[in-house]
Amino acid sequence: MNTTILTRDINRIKVAYPGLGLKIRRLRLEKTLSQERLAERLGLSWMTVHRWERDERGIRYIILLQLVDLFEVSISYLLTYEE
Repeated sequence: MNTTILTRDINRIKVAYPGLGLKIRRLRLEKTLSQERLAERLGLSWMTVHRWERDERGIRYIILLQLVDLFEVSISYLLTYEE
């Protein structure tokens, strides 16, 4: 299966799948960060983090890269769907 990226602007690519929010929440809690503190470190609103964790909003790929650094996990870990 081929994957096509329809935009060259990495800031416009969003990633979402069921369970990604739960991974973000678990990682955030392991680092003992509140939603507010995580949002502050990423330059976002706490409501954005809240919506990610509820799988209500996709996460921009560029933000995923920041989360990889912050949580010290691989990008493949964040992008792998787990049931």
